[in-house]
Amino acid sequence: MKGRVQITFLLENRSAETIVFAGIPVTQAQHSRIVASLGNGVTTALDTIPVAPGQVLPMDGEALWIEIEGLARAVQPGGTIEATVRFGTAVIPASLAVDRKGGASS
Repeated sequence: MKGRVQITFLLENRSAETIVFAGIPVTQAQHSRIVASLGNGVTTALDTIPVAPGQVLPMDGEALWIEIEGLARAVQPGGTIEATVRFGTAVIPASLAVDRKGGASS
């Protein structure tokens, strides 16, 4: 799959403090953004999302998701996309599995 890809996952804050989810940059893509559905086919991009202690945030592709565009190479189902997960100033390397629909999930 090359072009636009959705990254879906479940984000759970198990800490005692609110965390700030700041997206998932993908070095092999031109653009990565957090997208939220406002209903009726209308979406908006978010810079960050605060996640309270104990909160589970479903980035399920319906209400929230990560959208990446312009992958440098095609990725087949079963392949991986190398990325980083950003929480405030913390950056965590991640390898995302590509599912049979051509989207990525963690």
